Amino acid sequence: MLRFNILGPLEVLDGDRVVTPTPPKVRRVLALLLLRANQVVPIDALIEELWGEAPPPSAVTTTQTYIYQLRKALHGLPVTETGDEWLLTKPPGYLMRFPAPQLDAHTFQALSRQGRVLLETGEPAEASVVLRRALDLWTGPSLANVTAGRLLEAQVVHLEEQRLRTLELRIQADAEMGRHRELIGELRGLVRSHPLNEWFHGQLILALSRCGRRSSRGRRGRECAVRGGCADDRNGSARDGDRTAEGAGRRPADRDREDRADRRGGSVA
Repeated sequence: MLRFNILGPLEVLDGDRVVTPTPPKVRRVLALLLLRANQVVPIDALIEELWGEAPPPSAVTTTQTYIYQLRKALHGLPVTETGDEWLLTKPPGYLMRFPAPQLDAHTFQALSRQGRVLLETGEPAEASVVLRRALDLWTGPSLANVTAGRLLEAQVVHLEEQRLRTLELRIQADAEMGRHRELIGELRGLVRSHPLNEWFHGQLILALSRCGRRSSRGRRGRECAVRGGCADDRNGSARDGDRTAEGAGRRPADRDREDRADRRGGSVA
């Protein structure tokens, strides 16, 4: 069956053969249908994605043409195991139907959930393995070869947030196994690329302190961590790093559990 990849450039794969449609707007239509797989996507949503708030008078007809081109591009390919029709016209729009595991984002989300559960139940080694598998599915920025409109941009941001949360969970799992020294280089890079992420800052300071590299409190401590470590402060201690890290935010697994409880209107066990 075909595989659909959106965690990086948009790709449609038939085995090892790339069969991704080439027209840019057909790719945009496909991307939105994939992100809402097995749901009816209103034609109005497709028009908004393609032209924003200023669609041409021919927007409906042109969108139907892109749907036709998409069907033609994938005609005869094994989109579904049974060979059933995969792109249905369903008022008020279209439904792209295929097994969810054929989409890499679905596999990523399932592995991320599995890793979080393993971490919450005290299995950090197993969680680290599963979370690494999830993160390895990413080959670059989501939909890197698609010019995204407003609807796709929102989905891309959401996927990136999920990737970062999964990365935080994997770092937490490694930290719980005592891999602080191995984490230092990765965390330095993450602090540079995400300077506003307090959790990354805190974890770097914690990793440095656990490895015997003392860091002072506050901004100077963070600057030292990013630059690669400063001379020991005579009044500093490893406990300073621990307190700074703890103040940077809750553990990702704890945040996820509390967020789920909030959505249910309940409390955290």
